[in-house]
Amino acid sequence: MAEKQELGAPIPWVALHVEIGIGTSIRKFNKLTAFDSINKGGIIYHIPFSFGVELGKNNNVNLGFEYYFQLSVEQFVGALAVGITFPLKN
Repeated sequence: MAEKQELGAPIPWVALHVEIGIGTSIRKFNKLTAFDSINKGGIIYHIPFSFGVELGKNNNVNLGFEYYFQLSVEQFVGALAVGITFPLKN
């Protein structure tokens, strides 16, 4: 579950976007490293953040980076995302 806000810049054939929000995860987290050990479960909040660019005449190709910061368990997750949007009906 997450609530996000998006800010975009409409440029012909290119649309830049940035998103940030707040959300929750319900699960068990286990982190064991040489420096710390964290074992938490239940509802953990996270901060989703992403930025990228949409390309094409109809902005149907998306290239971006997505991150989830989970401060209470001292970790973050990131990914490179590539997407293509196409209409199901004309």
